[in-house]
Amino acid sequence: MACFNAVLAIVEEGDEVVIPSPYWVSYPEMVRLAGGVPVIVETKESDGWKLTPKQFEEAMSPRTKMIILTHRLTPPARSTVPENCARSATSRSRKTS
Repeated sequence: MACFNAVLAIVEEGDEVVIPSPYWVSYPEMVRLAGGVPVIVETKESDGWKLTPKQFEEAMSPRTKMIILTHRLTPPARSTVPENCARSATSRSRKTS
């Protein structure tokens, strides 16, 4: 419920929300109900289910409003290094400014 409330509070019509797989089945629908567009990033077992900095950067766009990393026990959230995501986001914002 808290995740859905956060999506409703932040996402507006046409905003993109990055969701790494595997993900909870209702996340894309939450985004759609808020008027957003889910951007699913397929992670691979062979990579340890990690959302790589490259995948993160490729998924981002000027319309990206949110990233759902799900519960800490799901593979993408557990293995995604926040510093890598922050570094990619910072690098991207420098390119667009």
